[in-house]
Amino acid sequence: MLLGPMSDGLSRLGAMGSGIALNLAKHLQATNNPNALLVWSRTKSKASEVLSHGHSKFAEGGPAEIASQADIMFLMSFDDHSLVQIVTTASKNAKEGLILVGMATVHPDVTDKIERFKANNLCMQYM
Repeated sequence: MLLGPMSDGLSRLGAMGSGIALNLAKHLQATNNPNALLVWSRTKSKASEVLSHGHSKFAEGGPAEIASQADIMFLMSFDDHSLVQIVTTASKNAKEGLILVGMATVHPDVTDKIERFKANNLCMQYM
């Protein structure tokens, strides 16, 4: 299995995030993976297509809920500020060993800021 026993979560379901989430949910379903994909978007209706395919659950608690339950959290943020806000929120309840995968185009200073932030929070990794 590609995902094995790990659970995954996606934060922000815009144009890119929706497609990724849909493919992950389909893969989980096709491989009979027992884990549900946790998804979140500020606008819940953006998650409706992903949720309709099963093997996914809307994270009512937002990024903090995903961070507390997932092994890998994919981040598609709208802008620099949003990414920093999501990482800050996620770090407060992060599951030990959480891997954050940033997939947004952000200013290099933001990446440096997150790296410094991560250095003070040993429970998660940022890519």
